[in-house]
Amino acid sequence: MSERKVLMAGLLPPPLHGQSIATAALFGADLAPLEPVILPLRFSRELGDVGRPSLGKVVHLAGLVLRCWRLWLVERPRVLYYTPGSANMVPFLRDVVFLLACRPLFRITVLHYHAGGLPDFLACGWRRRVGRWTYGRGAWAVGLSKQVPVPGLDFGAARDWIVANGLEVPAAGSGGRPERPERPELRILFVGNLFAGKGVLVLAEAACVLAAELAVPVRLTLVGAAAEAQTQQELTAWRERAPANLTIEVPGVLEGPAKWQAYADADMFAFPSFYQAENQPLVIIEAMACGLPVVATRWRGIPDLVGEGVNGLLVEPRGVESLVAGLRTLALDASLRKRFGARSRQRFEEEFSVVNHVANMKAVLGAAVEAAGNQH
Repeated sequence: MSERKVLMAGLLPPPLHGQSIATAALFGADLAPLEPVILPLRFSRELGDVGRPSLGKVVHLAGLVLRCWRLWLVERPRVLYYTPGSANMVPFLRDVVFLLACRPLFRITVLHYHAGGLPDFLACGWRRRVGRWTYGRGAWAVGLSKQVPVPGLDFGAARDWIVANGLEVPAAGSGGRPERPERPELRILFVGNLFAGKGVLVLAEAACVLAAELAVPVRLTLVGAAAEAQTQQELTAWRERAPANLTIEVPGVLEGPAKWQAYADADMFAFPSFYQAENQPLVIIEAMACGLPVVATRWRGIPDLVGEGVNGLLVEPRGVESLVAGLRTLALDASLRKRFGARSRQRFEEEFSVVNHVANMKAVLGAAVEAAGNQH
């Protein structure tokens, strides 16, 4: 067996969501002296397919198990790295099948949890028993935040770690991320999949209330893919009833320079999520890297990113009035927006850069490789 090889199995785009983006960044990083053996997992091509059962997913899962066995026979890694799915039945059963079929081949399994809410999902009798067998039995559990529990030591894991998310974001003025222009209107930005649970309807209502109070033009930009027909219909209704000085635009998914332009155009970033699987949102890290003040909910790992009165304001989940108050505070104080924005960028560089994330994950995987080498 190779002493430095790690078989790394994780969800990769498409579709684009936090877990697939973070996993792709890690898989594309320089992990030397470790030798990663990559096994991409792609169960859904469209956002609307995530978490839904299909015969194609069953066939794909069987193929992945066979590929894992083959890679183990050829490469002989001692450590398996795997990204468990979200707190829903379909990804849970996928984890059960893959891990029960593949974990026995490896001396140590590192489970890197990107989705929140899994311990709650596993709380009932049979799911807890199966979950302990799947995620426990001496695995190493890696979470993103102390605020978001994962199936760790209490599920039978041997070790648990906290490794914050991290991203690579182009520098302003580098040709990738443009400088923020001066504009007469107030611009509020949301980036993320346009699920109701992400708070987009609460944000649309709050923007209507705020705009009615202000004398300046307001623009709310909702960037992301809409997967729920009901949510799209309700967003359309809010756009139609918006005050005359409010524009609600939904440009869809933006990537590359277009996405960074959206951040550059914004005065503040709003993310009022109460999404079940939320953990430590990458889009807030992007906003911080772009020097934006943030208004977000006290939910899951968000308070790790948004310090109250430091680089933004925290509001109550589902609370329209609380969200309006936070947006109003920033809307009426340009100096506060500037101060919070500068602190956002500073916190990104100190805590949430891709360099920090990769270094911390290399430490975890390196320790796993060393521990696996000491087992006989």
